This record gives sequence, structure tokens and C-alpha cells, in this order.
Amino acid sequence: MLRLEEGIGMKITDLKAKDIMKSNVVKVCGSMTLAELASLFEMEHITGAPVVEGGEKLIGVVSETDLVRDSATHQAEDREKRAVSPYFKDPGDGMGDVEDISESEETARQDDTRTVEDIMTPWTISVSEDAPVTEVAKTMVHNRIHRVLVTDRKFHLKGIITTMDIARVVADLAVAKAA
Repeated sequence: MLRLEEGIGMKITDLKAKDIMKSNVVKVCGSMTLAELASLFEMEHITGAPVVEGGEKLIGVVSETDLVRDSATHQAEDREKRAVSPYFKDPGDGMGDVEDISESEETARQDDTRTVEDIMTPWTISVSEDAPVTEVAKTMVHNRIHRVLVTDRKFHLKGIITTMDIARVVADLAVAKAA
């Protein structure tokens, strides 16, 4: 990763992906449950992670947005099921508005078994270690993504660059130039 003192006299066009990427990447596997993923994101203070198979083979990416979208979709499906459920209780039967317990338990069980692979975005966008930072930024803007994965020639994961990494480099170069 580029340090401020290294930026003196440099231009952003001089930088490559390998110069600014984070190589110590938090990775997840496709079989991780969504609850485990949410806990990992919170513990590591991250909003997304590459999904790998066998330690290094890149198969996708997953983000907080994917978790939120999945949660919203399942909540809507649950509301629809309850609205048309044959298990509703008639207020005149002495049971009141008692929820069907077995249906609630089944929904909870399904949520416990959903995995990263169920919600991840299959890997399609990456850059090489030698890609110019300007091209990395263009790739992110064009694809409307907040992180891009950096791979070697064999498509093994080498690092990650986020929009914050790009912003930091631009700010560091501006400070170095002003100094």
C-alpha cells in the first residue's frame, strides 16, 4: 500500500492496483451461514468480502447490501405467507390471533441454513495487479461497485481495492503535492 512519503512527485497515473490494494483480505466461503457472515462483517468492520473456494479460488463477492436485500425479500415472503395462510385462527373460536408455531419455526430453520452462496454475486469483475489505478476507478464507476478484486494471471485472489482506498490515495497525493 502506498505511503504518503512515497507519493511525493507521483501522479495517480503512475500507480498500479498492486500499489494501493489491501492484500490482507478477509475472505468467506460459500457454505458460511448468513448469521455467521453478518457477525463477521460486524466483528471485522467491513461491508463486503470475496467468496472463495478451496482457500484461494475466487467464486464471488458478498456484501451487506446482499444481506439486507435477502432479509427484505424473506420478510416480504413471510408476510405474504401469513396473509394467505390456511392456519389463521378465527377470533370466534376462542383462540384469538394465535400464530401458527410450526410455520414460524420452519421459517427460522430456513434462515439458519441459508448460506453465502445463496445470496452472493458470482464473481465477474476483477482487475490485474498491474492495472492502472485510473482504470480501477473507471471500472468501479462503470459497474457501480464499491470494491474490486485484484487477481494474478491465474485469477487467484491477491487483494481488494475499495472506493475508500481510491479516495485515500487521491487525498494523500494531493497532500504530498502541497507539501
